[in-house]
Amino acid sequence: MSGRIDLLQLLADGALHSGEELAARLGVSRAAVWKRLQQLEEWGIALEARAGLGYRLEAPMDLLDYVSGPVTNLPDPIAATGARAKA
Repeated sequence: MSGRIDLLQLLADGALHSGEELAARLGVSRAAVWKRLQQLEEWGIALEARAGLGYRLEAPMDLLDYVSGPVTNLPDPIAATGARAKA
């Protein structure tokens, strides 16, 4: 799945990117880029393809950084709910 996320990160700026550029930056073939673009569309991400120019998202998007492992320093929702219930 990370290949699709990597592609999405490259496209997130909303600029046109050629298939050749995307393939080089991802270290895959242009056919693999095309397949990943199709998978992004299956996820419901709207893409634009312009012959001779490249691919881009129909609208730029801000992506959150991927966090591996558990997220820490979050309040305990059960304790917070219990405290509100006692009040």
